[in-house]
Amino acid sequence: MEARESESWVAGILMSDPRLRNQFSQVVFQRWKPRFAMMRVESVNPRWRRVLRRPRRSEAQTSHVVGDTLGWTVPSGGSAAYTTWASSQNFSVGDVLVFEYSTRAHDVAQVTKANFDSCSSANPISLATTGPTSIPVTSSGDHYFICTVGNHCSDGQKLAISVSTATTSSPSPSGTTTSPPPPPPPSSSAPSLVATATLPITILSIAAALLH
Repeated sequence: MEARESESWVAGILMSDPRLRNQFSQVVFQRWKPRFAMMRVESVNPRWRRVLRRPRRSEAQTSHVVGDTLGWTVPSGGSAAYTTWASSQNFSVGDVLVFEYSTRAHDVAQVTKANFDSCSSANPISLATTGPTSIPVTSSGDHYFICTVGNHCSDGQKLAISVSTATTSSPSPSGTTTSPPPPPPPSSSAPSLVATATLPITILSIAAALLH
């Protein structure tokens, strides 16, 4: 089989079989990831652009309603209310903080630690005056927020959070083992056993040749 015919044959199989296409793209990306990082998709043979342009899975995001049912307001017990709430949350990059408050009654400013400690609204990192306000968490580390209206910050309307670098996955229960799902039954129109067993290797070999 000539190279052009082989290329058309492999591309046809990948386009018609989503499961095989997904497996193929994962293997190719893992093996050729450094090379893909330096090339533009437009420079790849058009037959393979649909495979290379598979969208990435976005990481799970969590929306945190600040204070839960309390919302963003002047707490009756002082700043301890928001300190307690923050300690019960797990913040990660990509999460969203939702400040629920009435416009003109409150605002939310992101500030430095020094301004947080002194309740100073000078040169805020950001300031939102229309509620509710959603603020995405874009970096790890400590982040500080206050209300700049009147003496609200001094009365306890202030929030400090600590953001981890990445989300942590929940560990599997001890003593349990997850078995892989059984392979699907062969189709009546499936190729022979030898052809099926050698198909991934053949596709990978042809793909490697095409990528050179």
